[in-house]
Amino acid sequence: MLQTTLTCGKCSSADLRKNGSRHGQPKYQCKACRHQA
Repeated sequence: MLQTTLTCGKCSSADLRKNGSRHGQPKYQCKACRHQA
């Protein structure tokens, strides 16, 4: 089974948390730089 790890597009950190959803797609926020991904 394949597992993908989400990373921040701004700082490349893998420390993300779920921050709601939009149009059925989950949104994530980086804990390191607070960038919305």
